[in-house]
Amino acid sequence: MKKKFFAALAVSLFSLLLLHILSYGSDSLRTVHFSHPNIIRYDNHGFIINGKRTYIFSAGFHYCRLVPELWNDRLQKIKAAGFNTVETYVPWNFHEKEPGRTDLSQLDEFIKACAQHDLYVIIRPRALYLCRMGRGRMAALACR
Repeated sequence: MKKKFFAALAVSLFSLLLLHILSYGSDSLRTVHFSHPNIIRYDNHGFIINGKRTYIFSAGFHYCRLVPELWNDRLQKIKAAGFNTVETYVPWNFHEKEPGRTDLSQLDEFIKACAQHDLYVIIRPRALYLCRMGRGRMAALACR
């Protein structure tokens, strides 16, 4: 039984490796059309942003877990550490505290703060944030 399992595993891994080798460097298999290719696009070597090859060095920062007064300090530290990008969740339950009333002003302020520090932003939308909402924010939302 073990021999059959390992034989099947070896065949699967070999097939994946062969597929990867055959597709490597074949641009025809990876044709991508960009809506704004003069602003951002990528190729086999990385991203090209505004005509300049850019390597993304990203730090995670969750703006909704920290009061806005401390954002600049943290963003300065991220920039000083050599990062050029901040990735963040955008928890929908944080921005829509009442059904049908969405307020994205804090996200807008965060993006502007990142721009002031010359940092790109990768936005990761999600429906819920739940346990990751620190500093009593979840308790405050539950009490409303």
